[in-house]
Amino acid sequence: MVDEPNKVDQVSVTSDGAYVLTIQDHWDWEVDFDHVQVLEDKLNAYLGFIDLPKLMEPNTDLAGVVQTLPTIGGWTILVLLVLHVGGAIYHQAIRRDGTLLRMI
Repeated sequence: MVDEPNKVDQVSVTSDGAYVLTIQDHWDWEVDFDHVQVLEDKLNAYLGFIDLPKLMEPNTDLAGVVQTLPTIGGWTILVLLVLHVGGAIYHQAIRRDGTLLRMI
C-alpha cells in the first residue's frame, strides 16, 4: 500500500524475465493531503531496491574541469553583456547614429 513506503507491494516477473515492482495506490485523489509526496517517497524507496552497476570509476581530473565550466560560462556571459551595453552606449552617446532607437 502507498502508505507503507518501505514495503514492496507486489513483485512479478514478465515472460522475458524482467522484474516488475507494483505500487498499490488506494488513496482518493480528492482528499486534501500531499498525495504526490507520499507517492514520491514510495518511488524513492522502490529505487533503493535496485542495485545499479558502476559504469566507470570517478575521474577527479575530469571532475575539476567540469566544475570550472559554469564559472567560465558565467564570466563569458557577463563580459558579453558588458560589451553589448558598452556598444549600445557608444552608438547612442558618441556616434549618435540612432542605433539604439532602431532597436527599441
